[in-house]
Amino acid sequence: MTADSNECTPNIAPAGIRRRRRLGFQLAGVSIAAVGAGMIVRAPWFARTAVFLPAAVAAIGFLQASRNTCILRAHEGTLEHDGDPPLFACRICGHVSADKAYCPDCLADTMEPQPRPR
Repeated sequence: MTADSNECTPNIAPAGIRRRRRLGFQLAGVSIAAVGAGMIVRAPWFARTAVFLPAAVAAIGFLQASRNTCILRAHEGTLEHDGDPPLFACRICGHVSADKAYCPDCLADTMEPQPRPR
């Protein structure tokens, strides 16, 4: 296994990177405020575990922004664009659509992601 095999293909647009970083900072602030509030009011330990969810989402946002890779987009095989939906093309007839479910001409599940023309 080479060092290049761990490289992820960037699939997030610059606007998506900024959005994930901003969400990470916001939820990190919520987590810090929740920890402080839990300590001030001396909440029981199980109430203070509610801090985990915003902290975990903040960490995921920071990781995705630093790696330029969205796990959901990678699983779908699509690229995130600055507001434009991704395009898909049929492998059989070449029909291009924003719907990846099936090709309306072939009625088959043969749609593949395509780069958006610039």
